[in-house]
Formats: sequence, C-alpha cells, structure tokens
Amino acid sequence: MKLQLSGRLLVDIDATLYYAPFAEAARVIWGADCPPTREVDRWLWYKDYLTDDQWRAVVELVHNRLGMYKPFPMAANVLQMAQPYFNIIIISQRDPKYQKSVDFWLAVNKIPANHTVIKTESKLELFREGDIVIDDAPHNIIGALEKGAHVISLRYLYNGHTEELGAKLAEDWGVIGTCLKGVIDNVEREPKERDSKQPERDVGV
Repeated sequence: MKLQLSGRLLVDIDATLYYAPFAEAARVIWGADCPPTREVDRWLWYKDYLTDDQWRAVVELVHNRLGMYKPFPMAANVLQMAQPYFNIIIISQRDPKYQKSVDFWLAVNKIPANHTVIKTESKLELFREGDIVIDDAPHNIIGALEKGAHVISLRYLYNGHTEELGAKLAEDWGVIGTCLKGVIDNVEREPKERDSKQPERDVGV
C-alpha cells in the first residue's frame, strides 16, 4: 500500500528546533544536582529534584530567554526545503503570552511556518492521520502514532523506547531532512493558506 501523507508537517519547538536547557537552568536557579538535559533518561526527571513550583520557574526562565538560543544546525535549511511540499505548523505547549516572541524567533532564524500554534493545553488534538509530526516528548510521539501520524524526533535518552512503537529517531536535522525528502512523493498537496512571513495563530488548523 502506498504511503499517504496529509501535507501537514507539525514541528515542536523546545528540544526539537533548539537545545532547550531546562536541566541546566534547574542547576543554576535551584542548585539541583541533575544531569544536563541531553543526559536525562526519563521525561518527568525534574520530579526527583524540584517541586512543581520550582519546575514552572525553570520553564518560565527558558521560555523568556528564547531569543538567546540558536536553532539546531540544519533545522532552518531542512524546513525551507520542505516548505514547498508541506503546510508547516510550528506548535508549542507554552503560555500564549510568548506568541510574539516565538514568531520573532522564527523570523530571525529564517524558520518557515504557515501557522504557529502556541497553547497551554495538550497538542494531541492537533495531530491527524497522515500528518508528519516532529516532536521529542514521548507522550506526544505516542499520541501522534495512535492517531495514524508519522513521527520523527531527535533522539534523546528519554524517548528511545518510542522507536519500537514506530517513531523514527534521528541523530540530527540532517537525518530528519533525509527522512522528509524520502516521503515527498507521498504528500497530498494542500494549498498554502498563508505566506510563511505571516503565521496564523488560530488553533483550529
């Protein structure tokens, strides 16, 4: 059976488009004796070191400093390559007050987006059968797979088990680019509703 893709490419931000230093921030702010983010081996690692209120402060600090972080090498180039073939939807589960800073960060770093969706609620309602989802969080990977989406993620210790469930784990964005090039012929073309310089903020995409 020929692989059929929807033409929607949904891309996470934290730990997907850039290295999000949550564990490093926890060490600086609270003196948490935790490993760096690239070495944590389970999703809710912070519960061993921080209270929920302390964790929220860590997340707030990292999200406030988004403009200081650079995207992973090749991330912008890969999405620029994919843009003619996909409706690119940049999604992030964070406070909507960061909408403008996210849009600015995407523009400065030349990361194309037909839509941006910033929301505090779960992303799972956004995933559909045939979508390609690029997200590192295990629960989002599993939820997307259950809906019939095709999932690619950068490989982390905390999401390695999802490979057995059908996720494609990549060492870098170059590998992600190769994966996307390999399925372009299976994409059902959708009209691009917006120019990438004018991202849409409606969650009903």
